[in-house]
Amino acid sequence: MDHFDRNFGIGWAMKIVDRAAFGRRVASRRAKLKMSQAALAEAVGMKQQGIVAIEHGDVSRPRMLREIAAALRTTQEWLLWEDGPEEADSPPLIRPGGPERSEVEVAREGWPNTGEPTVEVRGVSVGGSDAFFYMGDIQDLVKRPPGIRHARNVVALYVTGSSMEPRFRSGELIYIQDRMPAPGDDVVVELHPEKDGDPPKSFLKELVKLTPRHILCKQHNPARAVEFDRAEVRKLWRVLTLRELMG
Repeated sequence: MDHFDRNFGIGWAMKIVDRAAFGRRVASRRAKLKMSQAALAEAVGMKQQGIVAIEHGDVSRPRMLREIAAALRTTQEWLLWEDGPEEADSPPLIRPGGPERSEVEVAREGWPNTGEPTVEVRGVSVGGSDAFFYMGDIQDLVKRPPGIRHARNVVALYVTGSSMEPRFRSGELIYIQDRMPAPGDDVVVELHPEKDGDPPKSFLKELVKLTPRHILCKQHNPARAVEFDRAEVRKLWRVLTLRELMG
């Protein structure tokens, strides 16, 4: 057995860690989630051999401990010492067939009142605690700000609901672009439709982290984390900033 602060490199109080028991708990959580060693390795950015070594009790310094605990939906304390509950509080997973009901708002032209009306309003937003958009047919054309005069793959949406207040308020016009965002960017996560022919839902959130299996986001009102399964995400749009719009 090893001293925690020496072999795990984390500044908690010194405490003995049984590497074999730690490995068994990793394997147990992985099995409960029906996750392969390869899938866990991909989710945390490791090689599969690293997961094998951890589960065999051969690793004295797992560098991705926090990521492993998050992927296994547990805590570092439970993995290391079986302290506290096994199941960690996890963000809700938003699915294409979720319970939200749509509230369609008539699209109208809004700020910024510059440029030519050439940007398509491709959807209308839906209110509620998990406000989403239906990315459907063209609802309107709004004016193109000077900063995106020549930008491609840009569409516009109107915000309803309050889940992203005070950053975005109901009735506000936002411009989004089909380009890869970075953590900290505001995004619209467009899901695959639940059924063929249905308009896809899209959610306005702030991007926290991209993993091979999930898109982790947060909202502001109420403040909480939310999660999307990447296999159910059709497209990830980046919300353009005021500086980008005005040039």
